[in-house]
Amino acid sequence: MKDIPFKISSWRDDPHWMVKRFLNYVYEQNVLIDALDQITQRHGFDYNLEFCFFPDRNNPNPIYHFEGVTFGICDDEVIITEAECWKYVREVAAFYIARNKADAATVTMILKRIA
Repeated sequence: MKDIPFKISSWRDDPHWMVKRFLNYVYEQNVLIDALDQITQRHGFDYNLEFCFFPDRNNPNPIYHFEGVTFGICDDEVIITEAECWKYVREVAAFYIARNKADAATVTMILKRIA
């Protein structure tokens, strides 16, 4: 079995499977540090057809006027609270640091934005 941050047993039983899938994917694609950097600045991040984005009340399109953080894959998406987002961000960061000690200082500095 692959070493991934989050185990997803069934999408039917886990309302946050899409969040976990997104974080697993950016980890597997070796862009996790970039993703964490953008997400902790509330800029969002997308890679191929998987994405995370934050509300933007300045955008004229009402699709961007929501509470929380949106994670999605292609046309499917889920909105979670910011607190839930930060929980997953911290979990994936701890997983990454445990396997990439050389990047610990960088990841720790990035996480200070959500302390």
